[in-house]
Amino acid sequence: MDILAKAALSQVTDITQDYFNLNNGLRKWRTARARAAVTNYKAQIHVVGDSISEGAYSSAVATDWITLGYVGLVRTTLSAKYGDCGSGIIPVTFPNGNPYIVATGFILAAGNSSGLGFGNWYYTSPTAGNTLTYTFSGTGVEIYYVQGSGVGSFTYAIDGGGAVAVTARTVPTNYGKVLIITGLADGSHTIVITQADNGYSVDILGMCPIKGIKGIQVNLVGKYGIVSDAPARDYALIATFDTKPPDLTIIALTANDFASQIDPNIYITNMQKIITKAKNSGDVLITTIGVRADAGVIPQTAYFIVCKNLAKINNCAYLDINSRWGGYAGGVASGFYYDTVHPNNIGHRDIATAILKIIDEY
Repeated sequence: MDILAKAALSQVTDITQDYFNLNNGLRKWRTARARAAVTNYKAQIHVVGDSISEGAYSSAVATDWITLGYVGLVRTTLSAKYGDCGSGIIPVTFPNGNPYIVATGFILAAGNSSGLGFGNWYYTSPTAGNTLTYTFSGTGVEIYYVQGSGVGSFTYAIDGGGAVAVTARTVPTNYGKVLIITGLADGSHTIVITQADNGYSVDILGMCPIKGIKGIQVNLVGKYGIVSDAPARDYALIATFDTKPPDLTIIALTANDFASQIDPNIYITNMQKIITKAKNSGDVLITTIGVRADAGVIPQTAYFIVCKNLAKINNCAYLDINSRWGGYAGGVASGFYYDTVHPNNIGHRDIATAILKIIDEY
């Protein structure tokens, strides 16, 4: 990785080009998109990002973030054209401060070195009778949870029906187990998960509605506040890539690594882990979403250079929002910001426009 680090930090000095590698870096994706257009195929896009990718502050109402953030805008546009695949994965943390998964007794907790949940967070409960409730639209739902020797079991009930037991206390430990429930009538449903094993922790990572038979499913597999280290070691993220092999992964992780002044060499290592995993099944689009006011010993351009060079080295498509906006000052002048970090709805729409130009029009 030292050789890669040196190459990534020194190979390119011109970072003004807005995008590149569209021909050779998106061939797998263009094939998947064509399949979704003409066959019963669900192409998968995974967006690995932070609060900006959550859509934070794209609307005054947090429950609108799923549709008004750039990920939601991309999802809505692709759904109208290729088929409605629903909301994609809903991590337990999404959206920040107003989760769609309602907890009664369950506690939102951060993972440790094992990296349990999406973005290293999960809902946990050691007490029988505690519940999680999630309302979704579709013909089924996927439950992402932890399975292991020290983990408790739970039940689930759909629309007030009978409880179905799920045995989660097994060996070996699986940090990203997925339970798939199908056969429901297409429409709105509510699932209630109940802790059923007093004294053993039940750990739930997220949900994903099952909807439609074809189209492009856009999944947010990140979390507010994360740096590149979290998804690089996130077992739920890895399990998601195995369960839903992405045809395209959009990596949008610069803002918090810069704010935390992560060593660029460590940033390279973390980003490379995500890229390597993603390219096992599909293509990668790296983007410099998260343009902030430059401050600190390490300038933000250092992280943008890393992104661009990793894209070149790994044959990934690249989208430079920093260049598109003319840096932070240009984004402010264009009225793209809610605060000094997060785009407003105008900024999110411009990001979505740039991404759609690459992944759907090119």
